[in-house]
Amino acid sequence: MMTPKDIWNAAKAQLEIQFDRQSYDAWIRRAEFADYMPDDALMLVHVPNTMIRDMLQERLYRNIRKVVADIAGVPKLEIRFEYVKPEPINWGFDFDDDDAPLFKFKAQQEKKQQLALPVALTEPPSPANAKSIVEVMRTPDPMETVEGSALNDEYTFARFVVTSSNMLAHETAKAVAENPGTAYNPLVIHSNVGLGKTHLLQAIAHHAKACGYRALYAPAESFTNHLLEALRQRTTAMFKQTYRKLDLLLVDDIQFIGGKESTEEEFFHTFNALVQAKRQVVVSSDRPPQELMRLTERLRSRLQGGMVADIAAPDYEARFLVVQMWAEEAQLKLTNATIDMIVNSAPKNFRELRGAFCQIKAQINTYGTTLPIAKVEQTLERYASPRDRVTVAHIIEVVAQKHGLTSADLIGKRRTESLNLARQIAMYLARELTESSLPMIGDHFGGRSHSTVLHAYNKLQKAIEEDQLLRARVEKLRRAVSTPH
Repeated sequence: MMTPKDIWNAAKAQLEIQFDRQSYDAWIRRAEFADYMPDDALMLVHVPNTMIRDMLQERLYRNIRKVVADIAGVPKLEIRFEYVKPEPINWGFDFDDDDAPLFKFKAQQEKKQQLALPVALTEPPSPANAKSIVEVMRTPDPMETVEGSALNDEYTFARFVVTSSNMLAHETAKAVAENPGTAYNPLVIHSNVGLGKTHLLQAIAHHAKACGYRALYAPAESFTNHLLEALRQRTTAMFKQTYRKLDLLLVDDIQFIGGKESTEEEFFHTFNALVQAKRQVVVSSDRPPQELMRLTERLRSRLQGGMVADIAAPDYEARFLVVQMWAEEAQLKLTNATIDMIVNSAPKNFRELRGAFCQIKAQINTYGTTLPIAKVEQTLERYASPRDRVTVAHIIEVVAQKHGLTSADLIGKRRTESLNLARQIAMYLARELTESSLPMIGDHFGGRSHSTVLHAYNKLQKAIEEDQLLRARVEKLRRAVSTPH
């Protein structure tokens, strides 16, 4: 005969089949049988946080109750979900606060260029009172003085349109913003480009700041360069204090520290220190943790041990609602037909959708409040990106051919002035015209690092601003690459 606990476990097994994997992991897996009161036909189930309790008791209750009642053979059985604070987690490692990774890093990085500080959750400094990084790192209270550009005011929970494609990521992001270190720790949000990862990380930051938490939002590159500056200024103790006394650390595009041995080593120790102290870590990436092969296995394992939520490509409804919101904010009166055309012009991500909307907005601001459908169609056709048909391999092939080279020349290690320029142009166009991430583009060019691709892109972008002939040459190649093939 089945015990009440057996009945609950059997119900969980059946619910695991009914729900998709991520929903089951998020809401049901950690719900554990606690007690059964036969006189009241009431089953008590413990859950690790209030968000899961509310979800199970309200939105998913009918479905779960039916499954449990059918297995138990008690039609009137009821379930009560109760939040019970979980026991401290044993992560299976000893915290090591040793400075060795920092000084190992210094020898490797001495000649690299200094870049920006991470974006901190403080008010943006004015030009009059902005401090240099040296002044910042020597100031006693790191959370009051680490400054950078302000968070994007538009990246809040209120402006995040929730649909079935991003609901799990949104709900878990709100949970950690409201109860950092208790709900999902770490939280990993992954998706392709332009789907809202950065929006959610900064929304968490905005909310946490409003609640009085100490929080820091930092792109992965900024974490690296903040570490580099700490080494140069011999302020590694301040670096550790800044990061390891946070309530929330949010690192965007964590995949970019892959292959940087000492940066990853220091992040690993920072991660361990924060999680062990029950402080929140949130990271974003362009793929799930198990596919971040540039990261070490131990860090991938740590990330997989938390909550992993993906964001899928937005559906039609989500894109329509977003464009509608943008139009209202810009005080534009767009017809449904016009919104429909904008929505259908950019089906992959919100970044492209924003670009298409801005084209129509510019046309309306130029020609008046109404825009004929024919003009809308013409504008969007002219703007339409060739991403659907352009690949990095095709770009390499076309650029090589136009320069009298082979694809192998651009991918290979040989370096001449003309070959370097052709390679930079190809990398620039690959980033402009495809959805490939920087590491993916680097892989196409013989396994070059994402920083090499980024350097080539920035260098060429600056060059074409100053050289009209080069700009015309690049535009000609862009048209050649974009021509259907």
